[in-house]
Amino acid sequence: MPDTSAKAIGRKQPHRLHLATSPAELEQALAAHDLRIEDLLANHGVQIGDSQGLLAVGSIAEQLGTPSSDLDLLVLTDTPWDRDGAPAMVMEWEASRETVTYKNGVEINLELVTREDLRRALNAFLEVGPLLFDERGLSSMPIIGMAERHLLHRLRSGWPLRGEAIVERWRDEFLVVLYPFYLALLHFVGFNEMREDAAALEGPDDGSFAIAARMTAAEGLSCLLALQGVTNPKPKWVMRLADRFLAQSHPDLHRELAKLMFLPRSQHSDKRSQVLHTLDRIGSRLTTRLREQSELKPAVEFVTVQIDYVEG
Repeated sequence: MPDTSAKAIGRKQPHRLHLATSPAELEQALAAHDLRIEDLLANHGVQIGDSQGLLAVGSIAEQLGTPSSDLDLLVLTDTPWDRDGAPAMVMEWEASRETVTYKNGVEINLELVTREDLRRALNAFLEVGPLLFDERGLSSMPIIGMAERHLLHRLRSGWPLRGEAIVERWRDEFLVVLYPFYLALLHFVGFNEMREDAAALEGPDDGSFAIAARMTAAEGLSCLLALQGVTNPKPKWVMRLADRFLAQSHPDLHRELAKLMFLPRSQHSDKRSQVLHTLDRIGSRLTTRLREQSELKPAVEFVTVQIDYVEG
């Protein structure tokens, strides 16, 4: 049994929640720490009814966690959230609300999102999703905000714990099946824009070029990960996810991009030219890879033909 004394409850303790590989195993691990989902929700002033769904999200649900990882829970509700009884520690985000509590040494982050909170993301994604498949091609590149992308990722990747029918309905209505395609295209544009920045910084040796090259490589890895259906938005996980999902499926690109992620700060001018040449070659291979996806071909044509990128 974990230490549940008054001294231990208010701070984090090592746990085994991160070893769970399914919702059922997670609830078993919680029980071993004398924790129940309904009690955790009640501590946050939340009850799951007919109009709510609950998912485990974040590093534990994505099997990226550690013995000190927070337990992240996401509540979806069709009705406004009643704050009465909720803890005082409430953080307001652009598209959600998050409360933080500690119980039996585990930090629990509970994020609440209503349909109204995500209306802008819904409208934007309902617009951009079908455009990815439109044979007439894109006339513009709609951008969904980071907060909304964070929630779309969690909605797509989380483990349903309660209200499974509500969770599936939200997934269908928000077209999360299209999200990896959109994200691959967004990171492809990001790769080309960062490669452009690296080319502009080729001259001075103040470390800026190396930073731009690393950021370009991160965009390239994120693009390939999205094509594999991996949509985690946090940069800190890029290398671990790339090693897990790309080492076998894209060994050459994975090796070249991973090497660039550790580019030293100081680079001689001939070395910088070589890096730019490598990035150009990777860019061409990414273009070919995306064009192989029939769903993305019209959009790739738009971002490669109608946008003039500076070549290294």
